[in-house]
Amino acid sequence: MVRFLIIMILIFPYSSWSYLSFGNASDDCNWATDKTLEKAVWNCDGIFVASTATIDVDLNEVKDPIQLRSQGNVVIEGIINISATTTLPGPGGGRGANCGAGVCNNVNAPGSTTGEGQGASAGDGGGFGAANGGGGGGAGYFSTGDNGVAGVGGGGLSDGALGSGGSAFVTVNSLSTSLQGAPGGGGGGSGDDDTFAETGAGGNGGNGSGSIAIISKGTITIASGAQINARGDSGKDGASTTGGAEGGNGGSGAGGTVYLISDQNISINNAVIDVEGGAANTNGAGAAGGKGSDGIIRIDTPNGTFSGSVNQNPGGVTVNTSTTPSSIIDPLPLAEQQELFESDIEAACTYRESINYELNIIIFLSSFFISIFLLLKLNKLRW
Repeated sequence: MVRFLIIMILIFPYSSWSYLSFGNASDDCNWATDKTLEKAVWNCDGIFVASTATIDVDLNEVKDPIQLRSQGNVVIEGIINISATTTLPGPGGGRGANCGAGVCNNVNAPGSTTGEGQGASAGDGGGFGAANGGGGGGAGYFSTGDNGVAGVGGGGLSDGALGSGGSAFVTVNSLSTSLQGAPGGGGGGSGDDDTFAETGAGGNGGNGSGSIAIISKGTITIASGAQINARGDSGKDGASTTGGAEGGNGGSGAGGTVYLISDQNISINNAVIDVEGGAANTNGAGAAGGKGSDGIIRIDTPNGTFSGSVNQNPGGVTVNTSTTPSSIIDPLPLAEQQELFESDIEAACTYRESINYELNIIIFLSSFFISIFLLLKLNKLRW
């Protein structure tokens, strides 16, 4: 029993902590000109994005949220772009529904977050004339995605029903344990011209944005004119046929997360942080697709202060001061997603070093002397 207590005393001070990593400064993150990131995790001595530089991501290579870990100060004067494009989701984001070449009928965006936009149903001519498809649902994220619009105005048996918006599944608090990209929108329903010759294609869903965490041991300064963009992609247009059938537009993808964490001060000088979801697509021939949810901006300064303002923030800015996120699930590698995002180097370089450094020394010394006492007691009992 005494041996068990000794082991528990020695282990407890260390097993109770989990850390965010500042990285090991192995990467050069001084970006004075345009840069395309070809990996998700960057371990920086410091980070500088010049006003002349735009930082993009190779979306064919990087499938996980971006982590910029910095030992020193972070200064962003240029643009960091992790938004979805019309063809690919942002880093960590999900694709929109792909209707393919066939009839698009209730085709949801792929994924299993519950935020994926739901597909609309196709119109059914039924031998009575052309029928129109419904609009796909927008992706959910911080809020529920908007529903699409039902198909209307066709002369066939029935127009297509709308696609529902995806569910909200990310909160400000959930970012302490998980960093996820945003899902895509649902597919628009196809139109049916009742001739068996043409089908008004439903629009594909828009892609979801990526997410980014910037974790700094120093200060974070985002200058006036700087931008961090994490926007969702709008759904695609439905098509019409010569017979009058209209395919519904796709639902839009959601905006992602921008998460700033500094052990010191964070200053944002009226810069743009844009996490807007893809806009509702009303441009196509048929029913409109739903808007995607806006994303989240979270700012943590456990030992410092936050100052300044954000120029554009459709998802809202949540400023959390004196906050200590205890853990973030490291999104790399995918096969090990349940591992805590713990320090990969010595404790002196970890996120909570300055918060608990003195306390750790006290606990270690106390544990050491208690252990010696118990060992002496154990030996005395033996004699």
